[in-house]
Amino acid sequence: MKAGKTAKVLFSLLILLVFLTALACCAQADTGTSSGNEMPAEYFEYTVLEDGTVQIDRYIGPEKAVNVSIPAMIGGGRVTAIGKNAFRGCSGLTGSLTIPEGVTSIGRDAFVSCSGLTGKLILPDGLKSIGIEAFADCSGFTGSLILPDSLTDIGSSAFYLCSGFNGTLTIPEGVTSIGDAAFMDCSGLTGSLTIPESVVSIGDYAFDSCSGLTGNLTIPAGVTNIGKRAFAGCSGLTGSLILPDGLTSIGEHAFAWSGGLTGNLTIPAGVTNIGKGAFESCSGFNGNLVLPGSLTDIGEFAFYGCSGLTGSLTIPEGVTDIGGHAFASCSGLTGSLAIPEGVTDIGGHAFASCSGFNGSLILPDSLTSIDEYAFAGCSGLTGSLTIPAGVTSIGDYAFSWCSGFTGSLKIPESLPSIGTGAFSYCSGFNGSLILPDGLTSIGEDWFSRCSGFTGSLTIPESVTVIGASAFYDCSGFTGSLTIPAGVEVIGDGAFNRCGGLTGKLTILGSATRIEGDPFQMYIGKFRTIVVHCPRNSNAWNWAMKQYGYSPAEP
Repeated sequence: MKAGKTAKVLFSLLILLVFLTALACCAQADTGTSSGNEMPAEYFEYTVLEDGTVQIDRYIGPEKAVNVSIPAMIGGGRVTAIGKNAFRGCSGLTGSLTIPEGVTSIGRDAFVSCSGLTGKLILPDGLKSIGIEAFADCSGFTGSLILPDSLTDIGSSAFYLCSGFNGTLTIPEGVTSIGDAAFMDCSGLTGSLTIPESVVSIGDYAFDSCSGLTGNLTIPAGVTNIGKRAFAGCSGLTGSLILPDGLTSIGEHAFAWSGGLTGNLTIPAGVTNIGKGAFESCSGFNGNLVLPGSLTDIGEFAFYGCSGLTGSLTIPEGVTDIGGHAFASCSGLTGSLAIPEGVTDIGGHAFASCSGFNGSLILPDSLTSIDEYAFAGCSGLTGSLTIPAGVTSIGDYAFSWCSGFTGSLKIPESLPSIGTGAFSYCSGFNGSLILPDGLTSIGEDWFSRCSGFTGSLTIPESVTVIGASAFYDCSGFTGSLTIPAGVEVIGDGAFNRCGGLTGKLTILGSATRIEGDPFQMYIGKFRTIVVHCPRNSNAWNWAMKQYGYSPAEP
């Protein structure tokens, strides 16, 4: 009986020992490899290539492992390639990552989203290519990113979102192409960026938001195109920008928000296109802007907010399009501004708030449209303003607050209408205002606060609408005022504060809609003025109600 009990105890102890052993094995497997030890071959699925070398296809080892060291040999063959998606999403791998000597290529998405890797990344000598998104979203890597001299190709998004790298970045001499978003959001990289002469292509977003990079930026001689947002948000760059002579195109927002760049900005002679926002908010440039004769297109926001640029601006003769906001808020530019022949459209806000211009504005005969706010706030422009005969459209507030213009203003006959406030606050005009025959509408605030206009004001017979505050505070007009018979609408305050009009006010038509009091302080100040309009017309009834006395007939 005692022997039976003893056997049962021994059997129980044996079961417990087996359980503890299994538990220890599981714990060991879960912990993974220790620092400096290569992973065993059974952790991988792999392919033996034709030359007898090995490509790692997939990691199948434990979910968690520390300080990952990929073996140099598997199954008797040297590891030369890490295939597509081999370690994709292995977020349980932590510590450093060592890729062995002999590996020449790292495939697409090989280590993408291995966010747990928090140490150094050691790349082998002999590595030639890093595939698309190979290390994308490996934000835990720290230390310097050392690229081997053997490297020739850096794929798109290869190190995208690797924000933990915190040293300098040197691109090896053999690299010919830097792919789209290759180093995008590597905000921890510091020091100067040296791009070797071997590079001929810099992709879109290549260094976007690498805000830690400092110093000068020199683009190699072989580069002909700088991709979209290639250096956008590189706000730490604090030196000059040197562009190569062979450059032909600068992509959208290529250097936008890199406000630390300084000195002159010289666009090379071969550039034909400057993309949208290419130098937007590069407020640090503090010299001249030199545009080449080869240029044909200046994109929207191309130099928006480059407030440090100084000196005169010469727009080349070959330019046919000036995009919206192209030079807006370039308040340091001075001298006259001549728009070359061939330009047909000046985009909205193109030169808005360029208050430093202090000469004349010359518009070409080829011009057909001036968009909204095109020259708004160019208060330093002086001399007379001539609108070319071919202009058919002037946008809202196109010349508002251009208070330096003087002389007369003649609106061409090609203009059927003008945008709201187009010439508002142009208080410097000190001659006549000549409105064309055929004009059908005078919009809101067109000439509001143009207090310098002198002489009589003649409204063309073709006009049917006079908008609110159209001539508000045009106190320099003198003599009588006649509203033609075809006018149906007179907006509120249209002639308010036109105190210089002291003669007869005649409304020839019925003016079926009179809003508010278009003539406040015109009649109110000069009580001897009598309104002349047809008996029992809407204008007659309005005057009776507004002023309390019967108008006179025309």
